[in-house]
Amino acid sequence: MGQVGKRETGVNNYPKTYQYNRTIVRPAEWCGVFVNWAWYMGGATRRPAMKHPTKGWNTTDQGHYATYWQKWGKANKRWRPISKRQVEKGDAVVYGNYPQSIAHIGVVVAVKKDSRGRVTHVKTVEGNAGDKVTSFTWRKIGSLSARGAKASGFVSPVAM
Repeated sequence: MGQVGKRETGVNNYPKTYQYNRTIVRPAEWCGVFVNWAWYMGGATRRPAMKHPTKGWNTTDQGHYATYWQKWGKANKRWRPISKRQVEKGDAVVYGNYPQSIAHIGVVVAVKKDSRGRVTHVKTVEGNAGDKVTSFTWRKIGSLSARGAKASGFVSPVAM
């Protein structure tokens, strides 16, 4: 939460802190960069590659693209569709579906459950939301959206 309010300097020139290695391009649409950094700081040992091994950055198959996280999550048994309502603190929420470019991604920082234990609401922190890191208050799972895309599901930093 200490990152809330950090702003980009110029178009998609996100805070340099998030570029912790050379595979992360700058400037770039940086919501995926922020989630990658948050997972890195949280100790996640596996994250989507930020640069495709053969195609470089010129492809949607790398972690700068929000919806690639969905593809990566499915391939690594870490994906949970929104309809399952299975989400934990630290998960990434993906808005949109691979390979859409109208998309976004954020980090779940809190969950609220009903009396049956089903998740009903989440709080998120998202990079590149209004050109800065933004904290969002409680939002209903069924109505999560960002940048014109509905939330499609969640990616866990740990295998399920």
